[in-house]
Amino acid sequence: MMNLVKTYKRKIINQHRIDRILNDYDFKFHCHNLRKQPDFNEIFKLVEKIAQIDISNISIDNSLIENQRLFQNEEIIKNGLEFYKFIDKCYPNKTSLEKLFLENMKYLITENNAKDSRSFCEYRRFPECTIRKIYVNFEDRISDIQTLTHEFCHSFSRTFTGGVRENDKNMSEVPPVICDQLTIVYLMNKYPNLKKNLLEYSIFTQIQNVKKARISLLECLVVKVMCNEIKLDDAIKKYGHLYKDFPYLIDQTLNRIENFKFNDILLESKYLIPQMIALEMRDRLAISKEKTLCDFKALVEQEHSLTIDDTLKFLNLEDKEVLIDSYINKFHTRIANYTKNKIKEEKQEKVVYEK
Repeated sequence: MMNLVKTYKRKIINQHRIDRILNDYDFKFHCHNLRKQPDFNEIFKLVEKIAQIDISNISIDNSLIENQRLFQNEEIIKNGLEFYKFIDKCYPNKTSLEKLFLENMKYLITENNAKDSRSFCEYRRFPECTIRKIYVNFEDRISDIQTLTHEFCHSFSRTFTGGVRENDKNMSEVPPVICDQLTIVYLMNKYPNLKKNLLEYSIFTQIQNVKKARISLLECLVVKVMCNEIKLDDAIKKYGHLYKDFPYLIDQTLNRIENFKFNDILLESKYLIPQMIALEMRDRLAISKEKTLCDFKALVEQEHSLTIDDTLKFLNLEDKEVLIDSYINKFHTRIANYTKNKIKEEKQEKVVYEK
């Protein structure tokens, strides 16, 4: 009963907030400017397709992911370094990721904050100085090592090391998100006792990918409603079911609008295509480790000059439209495989415990 009352109150409060936003002339003007983004229609088409993936029957055991203070900060950093040493050993081409890691350690800032602060890698050039920062927030999660390797992968780009302008802004997350998947596999081999946790986290990342699409879809819809391209009632009728189990996504969007933080619209959408590429690379790792790591290092070296289309051709992947459809078609099969392997690990743990 209490949950029904809370839901009802939230609907009333949100409706007042929505009514206020709909009548905000400045925000309407802002949305008209956002609508002019050249790739707005392409992004909308992408996020609409991914947002429709049914995740209603997939549950996550957060106890396997959160409150996992497994390593001290120094050990996490050491694991990150050893991950890149492992890649160099498997494919020792001209770029030493170990060397880049050690060189960029001087830019590392760490924090332990389980509730807030998103990790990032930042390069800024001013007339009087250049600022480089690798900020990593250790959140006591199974993903802390992966977060570190992700941000350091950003720092290997020539946009960070040399201030080189990137050819395609959509490329910036491709090597780091591939790195996420490679790190998971590496850690499962290094720490067999954590395999169950890392498989659960693998499922979690895919659920998050769909949520990122839903966040971006909601942002697109806000812009379209404010630009009179779609009526609010029609948007709710067509897409409302996608947010039924995730009302906080609506709350977060309203908060960002009210706090003038709607400039980063579609921020989450930039992870979607990279995630599709990364999962293909994770699948390939089991078949051809050396070739996969060779391709990964090549992408790290050339990320600043490549486009997404260049990358798909280089990796012998399908074009974007086919890749998207393939990702959708494989989504539940991948989740089922991660779940099956997790159950297998749990059974083995039980046998060991009973002995």
